[in-house]
Amino acid sequence: VVIVALGFPVALVLAWAFELTPEGIKRAEDVAPNESITRKTGRKLLAIIVVVALAALCTLLGSIWLRREREAASIHAMTTRLPASLRSVAVLPLKNLSGDPAQDYFADGITDSLTTDLSHIHSLRVISFRSVQQYKGERKKILPEIARELNVDAVVEGSIQRSGDTVIINAQLIEAPTDKNLWAERYTRNTRDMLNTQNEIVLAIMEAIKVQLTPEEKSRFARGRSVNPEAQSHYFLGRFQFGQGTEASLRQAIREFKDAIGKDGGLAPAYAGIADCYSSLSSFYMAPREAMPKAEEAAREALRLDPELAEAHSALGYVQLFFHWNRSEGERELLKAIALNPNDSTARMNYGILLLTNARFDEAIGELRQAQDLEPTSATISFQTEWALFLAGKYDQTIHQAEHTLTLEPKMSGSYSQMGLAYLYKGDKERALAALKKAVEMEATSVNTTYYAFALAVAGEKEEGERVLERFIEQSRGKYICAYEVASAYEGMNNRAKALEWLQRGHDEKCDCLVWGSTEPWMGGFRKDPRYKAILARTGLLQ
Repeated sequence: VVIVALGFPVALVLAWAFELTPEGIKRAEDVAPNESITRKTGRKLLAIIVVVALAALCTLLGSIWLRREREAASIHAMTTRLPASLRSVAVLPLKNLSGDPAQDYFADGITDSLTTDLSHIHSLRVISFRSVQQYKGERKKILPEIARELNVDAVVEGSIQRSGDTVIINAQLIEAPTDKNLWAERYTRNTRDMLNTQNEIVLAIMEAIKVQLTPEEKSRFARGRSVNPEAQSHYFLGRFQFGQGTEASLRQAIREFKDAIGKDGGLAPAYAGIADCYSSLSSFYMAPREAMPKAEEAAREALRLDPELAEAHSALGYVQLFFHWNRSEGERELLKAIALNPNDSTARMNYGILLLTNARFDEAIGELRQAQDLEPTSATISFQTEWALFLAGKYDQTIHQAEHTLTLEPKMSGSYSQMGLAYLYKGDKERALAALKKAVEMEATSVNTTYYAFALAVAGEKEEGERVLERFIEQSRGKYICAYEVASAYEGMNNRAKALEWLQRGHDEKCDCLVWGSTEPWMGGFRKDPRYKAILARTGLLQ
């Protein structure tokens, strides 16, 4: 078509320059008037030329139109396929380009906040911030490989540079399988406008992958709010310290969150952060009667400021279950948290734990599997899944899951304990004692020690088990230890009197582990004792 169209002007020039005669084609100036037959053929030739020209022009225009239609159809097909193919995303740690390593916490904070904002999109699966932290710093893997490890369709990556009150964020969305750039943008904003900037970025990503937002989601991201830069910095530092998980870091996180509130009293997530810190300190580093009321107070204040804050509902649900022993209220709060943020792996994990305390094993395992899918590198969720499998009597699967947990976190001593219990109930006492002893050598917690003492008694070494337990109790004087775990160890040793004494103590101290009394297999005989029932009846946990 193109050749015909380009040849048309040439044909016209030739028609003007040459003449058709009976002897053939001659140059026009060489033909005598009496030899010319132009009058006979001119009209016919001209008509032919015009027809050919029009045909060529129509064909050319038709070709252009057809090509554009095909391109439009191709684009439409591509965009209509996007919603079906891009249903999961991970926000990789933003690079700190400020030139100051002390600003790493700020880059991590923005990454965490973007992840949290995206996780409120119900039609999108979003990998937790904790699972992407392993990719911080110099990247040793290509994006498609990272996406495969996280099981996501797309990743968000970029950088952040902070100078005074100005923040520059570069972000881009990459389709994982093809490494194709779907969207990129640069934002230069004042630090006070970070919340609105995060909303802009989330909405841009949603538009790029053609995700339809619900009216509620649109309303959430339409809310405009400035934040005090100092408050935000303290909040990000608090999140950073909370992620470290040690007693010192948890206490430092509380101080940072309180400093954030001092700068901005309306910062509801900071109150939720305080609640999570006190819940984490409870039983391990603080007595529940001291820690949990503070957790509840902070969670309720967060909800007063923002009734739709998922993490605050999750924190309150945890308090209801483990401090007030109120399963129904705990379930209501945790389900509310999941409804608000279906990508909240912590809420799903806590809900799975709640289901376990009520012997709803299959549901619990399913919920924990979903939590692990959202946070594939979480050793904590994997550890809780081990416990669910053990309580469900799936001992081989318990061992397999514990081995997986230890690949995620080799220092997870509790996994050796749960592996040991699984071997014990399989009848392999030698492997059971070896695993439980290793757990105690790694970390002599009340759980590890009481399980080891109990296993020794079951394996026929009752006196050694009693010595291990009594030595632990003596060494723990002046510290909080889980009274219920001591009671369960004595029950495993057939010392019912001591078991009742420590169970009562656990009730008086509001021991959170009392929730396991109705599911742990070694407590089966104890559950039939009227004295046990009388104590548990006062908690509301008795089925």
